[in-house]
Amino acid sequence: MTGQIPDPLSPGEPLLPGYEVIDLLSRGAALDVYEVYREERDCSVVAKVIRPDRRDVPRVRRRGV
Repeated sequence: MTGQIPDPLSPGEPLLPGYEVIDLLSRGAALDVYEVYREERDCSVVAKVIRPDRRDVPRVRRRGV
């Protein structure tokens, strides 16, 4: 994936089991921030996720973003 930034998740896609993407709120240098629907609690929550193209960057992983 060198040089290419992957597309963010689309509304309706699962983030994790029980969590469905509602909308992308922001995209930063290392994180995607999503509004997601949490099925178990029947509410929307915010999820910060390391971008797929940044997961192997040691500095990003160390920060614990």
